[in-house]
Amino acid sequence: MKKPLLIVLALAAISLMPSCKKYASEITFGDTAGMRVKTYDSTDLQTSDYKKYYDIDLNKDGWPDITLTSECIASAFLGNPVVSYIKCTNEDVALLGDIIMQEHYVHSDTTVTFNGGVTFQTITKTHTCERVDNTDIIEETEEKLSLIAANAGESFGLEDSFLSTEVTLNGYSYGFCDSPQEISANYFSQVCNNYNNDCDYFPLNKEQYIGFKFNKGGRDHLGWMKIILEKRNGNEVYDVRLIESAIQK
Repeated sequence: MKKPLLIVLALAAISLMPSCKKYASEITFGDTAGMRVKTYDSTDLQTSDYKKYYDIDLNKDGWPDITLTSECIASAFLGNPVVSYIKCTNEDVALLGDIIMQEHYVHSDTTVTFNGGVTFQTITKTHTCERVDNTDIIEETEEKLSLIAANAGESFGLEDSFLSTEVTLNGYSYGFCDSPQEISANYFSQVCNNYNNDCDYFPLNKEQYIGFKFNKGGRDHLGWMKIILEKRNGNEVYDVRLIESAIQK
């Protein structure tokens, strides 16, 4: 008659064991069910020198896990472009996107002018992520995350690709020319370099979602941020504004 008693004790022991919480392996952008949500306003925006940034503390330990930054590149040469980027400041956090091998190309054009017995050659090198023609040279290839800018109602899950990294939301274009060099008598040559901002695209003036996963306690938690990248003054001036974030409870 001891077996029933042993069974009862075993069942009681099982009922006292801590249960493992199951998290959905897929979530929807903008859906707050089962999520811990935080909204942001101007009081959450911090400033430092030429930077404005948000520190996002996902696990409430007092340290940022993701940082969203808009930084003014103050330069007499470049002007005052503003670059915005998102950075994983905790290696346990990874951003949603496509991991690609990004090729960087150089396109060269040469023009020659004659003036008063003087020949002037200009070599213009355009550095771009988009090939201008088939003769362009690949100067560099890098592995990078192509960040996904999602809309409300779209879904993602743990089977998608993630990378713990820093991603530029917008860059800036600039160019410069070296001093002319005398190649031979009455023959001068000059090299100009133009760097095009065509490697990083993020939609402007539109609320978009960025997905992420956070490995906490050995388990992956999915989450999203809602941001807007605002262009102002008609120039290459962009500000990133954080509106809301959510992570699985």
